[in-house]
Amino acid sequence: MKPLLSFYTNVPTPYQLDLFEELKKYYSLQIVYFSDSVSDRYWNLDSLNKEYKITFLRNTGLFRFLNKRFLSFHFSFSIINVLRKDKADVVIINGAYWSPNGVMALILSKLKGKKVFFWGEPLQPTPNKIKFALKRIGLLPVRLATNGLLAIGVRAVNSFKHYGYKQPIHNIPYSIDIKKFQNGQLNSEKLRTIYNNCRSADEIVFLTSGTLSHRKGIDLVINAFNKLSTEFNVRLLIIGEGPLRAELEALAAGNQKINFLGFIEKEDVPYYFNISDIFVFASRYDGWALVINEAIASHLPIISSDNVGAAADLLVNGENALICKNEATDEYYQAMRKLVADEAFRLKLKAKSIDNMDRVSSAYNAKQIYSICSHG
Repeated sequence: MKPLLSFYTNVPTPYQLDLFEELKKYYSLQIVYFSDSVSDRYWNLDSLNKEYKITFLRNTGLFRFLNKRFLSFHFSFSIINVLRKDKADVVIINGAYWSPNGVMALILSKLKGKKVFFWGEPLQPTPNKIKFALKRIGLLPVRLATNGLLAIGVRAVNSFKHYGYKQPIHNIPYSIDIKKFQNGQLNSEKLRTIYNNCRSADEIVFLTSGTLSHRKGIDLVINAFNKLSTEFNVRLLIIGEGPLRAELEALAAGNQKINFLGFIEKEDVPYYFNISDIFVFASRYDGWALVINEAIASHLPIISSDNVGAAADLLVNGENALICKNEATDEYYQAMRKLVADEAFRLKLKAKSIDNMDRVSSAYNAKQIYSICSHG
């Protein structure tokens, strides 16, 4: 009989589903979502797997207003009953370390004698000693109630150590089903249609992907591309939707080589990676950035901001990617120009992507989690 695993997390996201699919090979799995949606997301929940148990909580009363201000804040009285009935052998809590639902899941699971792990992104640095001390206090439930930490990248590993976490820390980043991005797994007719609709054969096509917000740095990519497109036969595809769409479209106005594709459902994303030649990601900050996994799985040369967690773990400047300083538009332009002008270098970066395939794979990371939870 498989051991029981309960996974407590904020909201449904397509970027955890691949990991859950792999974890259910090792565990009888229960997913507890603190809410069923987030206001700034466009995800379709129809793809949630019915083969494992899913529980949705709702924020209680006035706490709904706090959730609108702080998206990671969740509190529901019903979590007490869920935790009381939870018979899992292992519990993993994901989300903000200070969120009341998460804190309750940590403490009550520990009191019931379960193996408890927290899966977290890098902690933000604090500007002074008082805030540093307050954050250490806020982290007490994580520090005292867990058997170990599952850190989302090396930056998360270092940040939790910095704030005094003493239990074992394991680097378990976000991951994907890499098979879905392999060209041979895609519908050839659909791939051909998307190719014909989005590009011509003689173009070098750049792809960027992310919410159309200031943080994701799409404006930096557009500014660099506008300059590049006066010199070369290139195209830019932009996957994503968000509050800055009109502003970004105005920034790209007049450039017929820039295409806004809008929100693309998870199952269709691999097609756009496979019709592209280069992936560029200029995010001003990302704790991880799963799009880097997707680009690696698609064997694309990558240009990335240096303020992205996945870049710190997976990318080496000049070896399998070009890394640009945050906000440095000219560096993005120069990197894009080099990859267009130097085909041999572009192919070198493309070939090196295979070195990180295991590390971006949900199958690999689920196996790691099972090993950690079995012995931790």
